[in-house]
Amino acid sequence: MKKTILKIMGFVLVFLLGATPVFANTHIKLMGDTSVWPQFFRVDLESLKPHSRTIQAIDPNFKEEGRADFTGIGIKKIFDLAGIPWEKGITIIGADQYVGFLSKKQILQDMVFLVWQMNHNPLKKLKGGPLKIMFLDQARVHASCYTWYVEALIAGRMDQAVLKVQVNGNERSYARKGLVSQAGEFSARMLSIPQGCRNEFKGFQAKQKTIYALPFSRLIKPAEIKKATQIKLIPLTGPIMTLKPKVFDYPVSIVVSCNGDALHPALGGPFSIIFPVENHPELKGMVPDSGALFFLEKIIVE
Repeated sequence: MKKTILKIMGFVLVFLLGATPVFANTHIKLMGDTSVWPQFFRVDLESLKPHSRTIQAIDPNFKEEGRADFTGIGIKKIFDLAGIPWEKGITIIGADQYVGFLSKKQILQDMVFLVWQMNHNPLKKLKGGPLKIMFLDQARVHASCYTWYVEALIAGRMDQAVLKVQVNGNERSYARKGLVSQAGEFSARMLSIPQGCRNEFKGFQAKQKTIYALPFSRLIKPAEIKKATQIKLIPLTGPIMTLKPKVFDYPVSIVVSCNGDALHPALGGPFSIIFPVENHPELKGMVPDSGALFFLEKIIVE
C-alpha cells in the first residue's frame, strides 16, 4: 500500500510540473488549506488523461442536444491524487470569476467531473470549454452550478494567505493575519461577491456577516499613488485590471476577514477589493460593474 501511495504522489509531482504536448496551455490551478495563498499547483490536462473516464449526461444548459458523452476526471479524484484534503468543500472558479461550490456531501457522491471533451472532441468555448464542470444526471443540480471556463479548484478557506505589493519594482508582502489586526469593521451591505452557484455553501446562507477591511491607502501610501501612472490588480483567475491612480482618491477597501475567518474563496476571498460605487456613482465606467475585484493576489504600482 505504501508503495502505491508513493507512486501516485510521485506521478502527481510530475503532472504538476510537466509539459503539455496535447493540451497546450490547458491547465488548472489547484490549492488547499495547506497552501499559502497565492501559491498553487499547476495541473496539466495531458497528465490527467490516464485517470479520465467518459460519462453520459445531459447538459441542462443545452437540453435540446440531448444526452452526450463527456470525458474528464472526477473532482474528488483530482484532490485524492494530489493528497489535498477536500472535506471542507471545494470552490470552483472560472476564467470569468464565476464561482461554484461543492459540499463534502456532493464530493462524496462522486457525481461531479471536470471535463474537456464532448462526444470525443475538444470542448468548445461556446459550450463552456476548454474545461467545465459536469454532473451526472442523478445529481439533480441547477444549471447555474455547471461552471464554465474552469481555471482553479480550491479546497477549504485559505486562512494562510499573503498579499503581494510591488511598487516601482520593489516587492513587499503582507500576511492576512497581520492585515486583520489593522482592519476595521466594514458594512456588509457594501460587500460585493462574484456571481455563481453557492447553494451548498453555508457561509453564503448566513444572514449576518461581520466583515473587516482596511483602506487601500494603508498598503499603498498616497505619495506612492501620486507618483504612479497606473495601478494593476492581479487576481488568481480572470483578466488583470489596470486602473488610473485617480480611482484610488476614493475610499477603496481591501476585504480581509468575514465572521472572524478569512473571506472564503466562494465569496471572492481571501482578498477582494471593493470600490465605493454606490456612494460615488462617478466611479461607474472606471471600475468593474460589480464594483469589486475578487481573488486578489498582487498589486503592482507603476
